Amino acid sequence: MAKIRISIPQKISDKVLKEFNHRCAKCGVDNPHLHHIDGNPSNNDSLNLIPLCPNCHLIDQHNSTRLIESGKLRLFRIYKD
Repeated sequence: MAKIRISIPQKISDKVLKEFNHRCAKCGVDNPHLHHIDGNPSNNDSLNLIPLCPNCHLIDQHNSTRLIESGKLRLFRIYKD
């Protein structure tokens, strides 16, 4: 069954990106994508979103040969520094 994707409201997107200075939470690269930590694309709560650069987002989080480490991402979300 396909997951329902709801667009992230601009206000929430701006808030999360500003929190991380518009940089990837893992490597610090500019122009990140927003990733849903719990894997649910309809859960747009700001605490469920983390900015990841295209490399970290696509390779690390959407690699079909690895499980997504949501616990690790939650730590990156909480401890920004």
